[in-house]
Amino acid sequence: MTHPNRNPSRKPAWIAAVAAAILALPTALPAQPVESVRVSVRDPQSHNELRVLAADDVLELGAGETVLLNVFAPARTAGGERRYLDARFSVHQGQQRLEVEDLGGGRALVTATPLGNPGDQRAALAVAWELPAEVEVAHRSQRRGALPVRIVPRDRTPEPAVLEQLVANLYQGILLRAPEPGAATSAAERLRAGGYPALVQLARDIANSRESQITVYERSCNQQRLLALHRHLLGHESGDIEQGVWQRQLDLMARGQIAEVVDTMVQSPAFRNRHGLGARTRR
Repeated sequence: MTHPNRNPSRKPAWIAAVAAAILALPTALPAQPVESVRVSVRDPQSHNELRVLAADDVLELGAGETVLLNVFAPARTAGGERRYLDARFSVHQGQQRLEVEDLGGGRALVTATPLGNPGDQRAALAVAWELPAEVEVAHRSQRRGALPVRIVPRDRTPEPAVLEQLVANLYQGILLRAPEPGAATSAAERLRAGGYPALVQLARDIANSRESQITVYERSCNQQRLLALHRHLLGHESGDIEQGVWQRQLDLMARGQIAEVVDTMVQSPAFRNRHGLGARTRR
């Protein structure tokens, strides 16, 4: 029964007050302070990511080579989203050897000029970046930085030790273990004779092995395997992995298509770059 003096369409005052308070809340949470910074190195034409650099990494460029740089804060969880930052870029050292074009929006084109001897290690080269004042940082050291650059010959054949380490990275990434004694040396000889196609086939063979398809799951899960693949094949830590890429790769692995994930990684610019098989950076 409705009270004769009460309007049924009128809401109590406290409900209206709560609703007004909710509407007054900010529509988005404020960005958290930047705790660490990475630099994404991309091909300027395709925008494919070649490598993610930490503060202590060296960017190696061939004479005349151009790359696109972005500064970002890594995701706080595996598969989370990166936070790209509106950094400004300039030449820190080596104005005669480096050209930096700040494109705005936190992006810059960096070119290694073809002057002089590409292998000359005496000249100190670096690209400076700085975050704007409105970006809150956890430590003052995250406000600005200088990325060291080394100019190298355009074409280099990896040394035997480098090829053996590459083989070891394949085993660690795909099988989560080191290769058997002597396996890395024999596989490196196979790569030296067959080149990049032999490398791609070796990665497929490891990914399609019984150990990769079955027994590795006695000591791991797909999430652990995918983190290992990114770490050993591409040099990515969990915060460097883009969320959409992570989910697509996990979906493939859940369907038993680990070889497809490995094949895509090994044929990516990021893999070639990390292991000195294309545009270059070195950790």
